[in-house]
Order: sequence, then C-alpha cells, then structure tokens
Amino acid sequence: MIPKIRSRGMNWPKASIEMSLNLGANHARRRVWQNLWSRADGRKVQRVSLAWLLRRKTAKGLLQDAVSRQGGGMNDTIDISLPGPLVYGVGGLIGLLVASWLIAITLPTAETKPNTLTRIRDGLGLAGLPPVLIIAGTIAYTTIAAILAVGLAVLMLGTIALPFSEGMTAEEMREGFLFHVLRLAGLTTVLGAVVALPLTVIRLRMTQKQTETATESLFNEKINAATEGLYARRQVTERDEDGQRHIIWQDDIVQRNAAIDRLEGLARENNAETPRIARLLSVYVRELSAEVPAQEPPKDTKPDAWKDWVDALPKPRSDMEKAAQTLGRLHEHADAPLENGEIDLRGANLQKCDLKDLNFKQGLFQNVQLQGAYLGDAQLQGANLGDAQLQGAYLWDAQLQGANLGDAQLQRANLWGAQLQGANLGGAQFDAETSLTTATLRGAVVREFDFTTLPEIAEHLEDMFGDVSVIRPEGVQKPDHWLDTKDDPEFFDQWRAWQATLPSGWDK
Repeated sequence: MIPKIRSRGMNWPKASIEMSLNLGANHARRRVWQNLWSRADGRKVQRVSLAWLLRRKTAKGLLQDAVSRQGGGMNDTIDISLPGPLVYGVGGLIGLLVASWLIAITLPTAETKPNTLTRIRDGLGLAGLPPVLIIAGTIAYTTIAAILAVGLAVLMLGTIALPFSEGMTAEEMREGFLFHVLRLAGLTTVLGAVVALPLTVIRLRMTQKQTETATESLFNEKINAATEGLYARRQVTERDEDGQRHIIWQDDIVQRNAAIDRLEGLARENNAETPRIARLLSVYVRELSAEVPAQEPPKDTKPDAWKDWVDALPKPRSDMEKAAQTLGRLHEHADAPLENGEIDLRGANLQKCDLKDLNFKQGLFQNVQLQGAYLGDAQLQGANLGDAQLQGAYLWDAQLQGANLGDAQLQRANLWGAQLQGANLGGAQFDAETSLTTATLRGAVVREFDFTTLPEIAEHLEDMFGDVSVIRPEGVQKPDHWLDTKDDPEFFDQWRAWQATLPSGWDK
C-alpha cells in the first residue's frame, strides 16, 4: 500500500483534516516499479529503470501532471476528522507554552547572572534594542522556523509516499517525482538559511569583538610606546675642570616633546581614551616638578618688588610647558568634559608657562606655582585654585566663574576683565598692584580679607557676599546683605541662598 497525501480543502470550523490513501492493486504497483513496459514508435522497451527515467526527464509539464493525477482511478478514500475542541486545545497549549517561555527568559536568574533575554541580546549584539523588540523578533523567528520545519516534514512524507496510478506513463511518473524533489530541495534551503541566521549573527558579533580587542591592543601598544618616550634619556660627554671627559645621562627633551605630541594624536584618534591620557600627562608634570622645583619667592616682598622677581624667573622646560598646554587642549577631543579630576596639577611647577586660551575647566590646581604664568582667556570655570601661587600672573579676561581662589596669592596679578562670578575669594591675598579693572565679581564671596590697599574693590562690594571679617577701604560701608557676624557656621549656605536671589544669568 502506497499512501498518497491529497488536499481536498479545509473546513476550519469543523477542523477536519482528510487524508486519502491510494489502495490500488499491488500487482499494478509492482508492474510499474519492477517491470515497466511502454511503447514508443512501435518499439518495445523492456525493464525501464527509475534511474534512467530521471536522467532522461525534463521539467516540462510538472504542474500539469500533478493536476492530472488528482483524478486517477482505482482510489479509495479514508477520511480522518479531528474535532474542533481538540484542535483548539492543542493550539492553546502551544500558545501557553510559548508565553511561559517568554516570561521565563525575562526573569532574572541570579544577582550576578543576567537573565536569558539579556544573554540573547548580548550574544546577538543587540544590547541597544528594547526588550519588546527582542521578544517580538524571537516570536516571529520561532514561528517562521516552526512553519518551515513542519512543512518540510510533511513534504518529505509526501515524497516518500509518492502515489502512482496504474494508467500513468513513465514520463508522468518521472515528472511527478522530480517535482517533489525540487520542492523538497527548495524548502530545505530556505529552512537552512533561517536556522543559520542567528548563528551568522553570533559569528559576526564574535568577529567584531575580536576586531575590537585587536584594535584596543594596538592602541595600548601605542600608548606604551609614547609613555616610554616621556622618560627618554641620552648620553652626553662633558669635560671637567681638568679637561677629563665624562659620560653623563641627561633628559632627552626632544624625544619627550615628541612623545607628548604622540599622546595628543592618540587622543584625537580615540576620544574615549582622552581621560586616560589626561591623567598620564598630569602625572608627568607633577613628577617632573619634583625634579625641576619652582623658584621660591622672597619673604616679605614689597608690592613694587614683585615685578622684578617675576621677570627674573627662568623659562620653563619646554616638555613641562608642552605637557600642560596639551592638557588644556584635551577638552576638544574628549567625548565628555574632563570634570572628574583628570586634569590634576596640584603642587606642579608652572611658573611663567604660557597657558593662554586653554581649557582647564574643573581642573585641580591647589598649591600650584603659577607666578608669572600667562592665563589670559583661559577657561578655569569651577577650577580649584586654593592656595595657588599667582603672584604676577596674567589673568586678563580669564573665565573663573565658580572657581575656588580661597587663600590664593594674587599680589600684582592682572585680573583685567576677568570673569569671577560666583568665585570663592575667601582668604585670597591682593595688594595695591593687583588689577581688577573691568573684572566681574558678581556673586563672588569673600571673608577674612583686607581690602585697604585695593580701593578699586569698592565698586564691586555690592555684587559680592561677605561678613564683618572683611576690612573694607576707608569710607566704604558694609553692604546690607552682608552678615553682621564672624565665623558663622552657615556662612556658605547663606551665600548660596543669596545667589539664588540674583537675576537670571548673573553667572554668565
């Protein structure tokens, strides 16, 4: 008995599935497969093999053959009907299982282990997509794969149980068989592509990770090579007083400057690594400052003597100055502002360095030696300059909004046009040579300060906040909003509250 799958239409409300089985005579089937006779042009062809038929067969008339065989004789039909509730019950059970699986993959499995959905997203490199799209895509993919798999299984069974009527010719049988084989091959190809899709995506993801790892490794090698250049040294031959030649080691300034250039280039190449490079250069400047210490200012220096002392300061080492200048340019290359202490020059020697037009926002400059430094138009918003030595520094038009200048030494400093809105000047030291011409001090705070030698501060006091600890120039009254007490523990809180009453945009 050779089964035959025949579609007779589907009446879905009744949920009936009909399968017809060809119950033709066995002797007819044996005659077709074992000893096929046919006549062509009056000649007898004996024992025609199926292999010969397939070799000689063309695709002509496949569809017509499939249609013609539907009406073959000697067929008895057995109908197998499935009740509607059973079909609905099986469908509902499958839906329940799929829903349960989707809920299970979204639940966390452990504190340190991500859930199944997260692992699927990470494995496919789709971490940026929302979970809803991942679940929808998973359902669609599973549905398509299941439909194709079921269809392939049915087609395989249909091909194995391929029916042949007694009246069919060899050409018709060969066409029917080849038609089923072609359908089977096409469906297998499509199912294979669907199954291979996630594997291909995972492979691409792994390749991408390998590429990223190789790129990161190469970048680290570049960083290491540049870092080695920061400590380059060279051998130099010198003669002593007796004419004897000696070989000594000296810092190779040229190679160190080249290494700093390479680091800045690496920051442009990979913006995400800019904070790392900023920290590296900050360490270099601080460590070099220990080898090349700052010149100590004379004690009890009179105002008119600061200029001579600042003018006599030696020029900074070129590599030290270049490293500081590079730090001031790294904001241009960073993906995010360097506001977490990446620029850390605490205690560094930056005497007479040219740092104008550079960006040091939120930088750490406590106890830094900046005597005679050029900081015109520098961006120092929010910078911490507590105890900074700024005697004779040039700060014209510098942006110091919100900066901390507590206890900073600003004798003979040029603050012409500087923006000091909201700055903390508590304990800062000025003198008669300190220039505040056109400076903006709106919202700034001051305490424990002696302004008797700086009469031009009088025009700024109304825009500032302070208390009775400030010694004002002769004849200048205390502003009404200043505190009448000293050492108030809530001094800074009241300063912030007063700032809140200022017009919008006061700190710009």
